[in-house]
Amino acid sequence: MSKKIFSVSKLLLFILVFGLIGGGFTWRSFAAATTVAVVEAENMQIPSTASVINDETASNGKSVQMNVGSSLTGQVSLPSNATSVNLTVKGEKCRGRYPEVTLEIDNNIIFSKVPVTFTAWHTYSANVSLTAASHNLTITDSGKCSNLYIDVTAFIDNVAQPPPPPGVIATIPSNIADDCSTDVTSAILSWIASVPDNSTLQFGTSKCYRIESVLQLQNRVDLVFDGNGSTFKSLNAPADQRPFWRVYGSTGIKFHDLLISGSYANPGTFTSSLQHAHGFDLRGTTAEIYNVTINNVAGDCVYFGLGSDGTTHSSGSFHNSDCNGTGRNGVSTVAADNILVQYVSTNTIGYETFDVEPNVGPNNGDCNGTFDSNTIGTYYLYAWSVVESGSICNQTFSNNHVIGPKGLKIFIGDPLKAGFRAKNITITGNWADHPATPTPIDVDHVDYLTITGNTVPMIAAGYMAVVDGGCQVNVSGNSYAGGSAELYSINPVTSC
Repeated sequence: MSKKIFSVSKLLLFILVFGLIGGGFTWRSFAAATTVAVVEAENMQIPSTASVINDETASNGKSVQMNVGSSLTGQVSLPSNATSVNLTVKGEKCRGRYPEVTLEIDNNIIFSKVPVTFTAWHTYSANVSLTAASHNLTITDSGKCSNLYIDVTAFIDNVAQPPPPPGVIATIPSNIADDCSTDVTSAILSWIASVPDNSTLQFGTSKCYRIESVLQLQNRVDLVFDGNGSTFKSLNAPADQRPFWRVYGSTGIKFHDLLISGSYANPGTFTSSLQHAHGFDLRGTTAEIYNVTINNVAGDCVYFGLGSDGTTHSSGSFHNSDCNGTGRNGVSTVAADNILVQYVSTNTIGYETFDVEPNVGPNNGDCNGTFDSNTIGTYYLYAWSVVESGSICNQTFSNNHVIGPKGLKIFIGDPLKAGFRAKNITITGNWADHPATPTPIDVDHVDYLTITGNTVPMIAAGYMAVVDGGCQVNVSGNSYAGGSAELYSINPVTSC
C-alpha cells in the first residue's frame, strides 16, 4: 500500500499535559473523551539501535530511547472506534538540532518529522478515523540526532458530543423544503420562533436548506441547533451584513454538525465591501460552535462581537471544525471574553486566519482568548494578529501547525496609534512546515510577552522576532532555521 498523508483538515496538534508542565493551559470539557487503547513503547518491537530505559517520570516507569532512523513497530487492537491518537515523547537538542518524530498508522503518515522541542514529556495528537479493528503502528526517529524518547501511544474517542437533550426536542417541519430548491429562511425563522427556550432544534439528516437572508436570533436561552449533517447553502451573490446566522444577546447557544456553503466567488481574496458577510455573527452572545464546516463566505467564518446594548461582550468556543475559502478572516474577536478556538482546520483565508482586533470605541476589547492546536493552511496576511485598537489582555496562541506556504507570520501592534498596550501575550509550541520571510513575529508595545518553544523556519537571514517597546519580554527556546538571530529588541520598557 502506498503512503498518503492524512487530509490537512484532519491534522491537529494539541498538548494534553500542558498544564502539568507549567504552561497554565486549562482543558475545556466540551468533548466526552474516552481512552480506547494504550500502547506502551517498551512493549512494541524494539530494534537493536533503540533501548528500553528506566524513567520514573514515564508511564509504567519505562520509556524507549531511540536512535536516528530507528522505528518502533507493533499492532494495536481497538475495541471501539478512535477519533484521535496521542503520542507522548520528549527530546534533547543534539548539535543544535531538535529531534523529530514521525507517526504512521496502517502505512498512513499521521504526522511527519514533527520537531520535539520539549525536554519534559509532551503529548502530540492528531485527529484520525480508526475503526474497531487491529491497526499497525510505526514510530520513527526521523531527525538528525538520537536524543528522542518515546513513552506511550494512546487512542482516544474524543468526538465532541451534543449535550443531553434539554426540555424540548423539536424536529424541523416536513413542509420546509430540504433540497435547496427554494429559499427557506423565513420558514426556518418562523419555526425557531415557535420553539421555546431550553430546546434542541433538529434539522433533517443530510438535507440541504437554501438560505438567502439572515437566520437571526435575539434574546434566546439554551437552544441547541443540531444540524444532523445538513447543509445551509446560498446560491445568490453575497451581500455585506448578510451572515448566515446572527445571534444577539443570547446565552447557552450551540450549533453542531452542519455545513455552511457560501456563494463567495473569490475565496481567499479580501473584498472590503463584503467583509461582514460571516458564517456565524455573534453579538453579545455566549455560544459554542463545533463539528461544523464553513466554506466560501465573504466575511469571517466566526465573528465574536459587541451586543446591541453596546456593553455585552460575546464569549464561547469554536472547535473541532473546518473553515475554508473566506473573503476576510477565519475568526475575529472584536468584543469578546473567554474565547477558545481549538482543533479548527483553516485554508484559503482571504485576510488573517485569526484576528484579535477590538473595534475602536467604548466597551470593545478582548480578554482571555486561546487559539490552540489549530491547523492553518493558506492565508493572505497573518496567521494570527493582535491589533491594539482597544483593551487586550491574556491572549494565547499555542500548539498551532502552519502548513501553508507562507509559513508562520504573526503581528501584534497598533497601526491606528491608539495608545493601547496588550498585556500577557503568549506564543508557544507552534510550528510551521514552510519557511517565512523575516521577520515572522513582529510585536509592538506588549507588557508581559512570552515567545517560547516555537519552530519557525525562515527563508533568509534575519530576526525571528522583533519586539518594539516591550516590557517583561521572554523570547527563548525557539527554532528559527535559516534565520540569523532569535530576537531584536527595540526601545524596551523597564516598568510595566
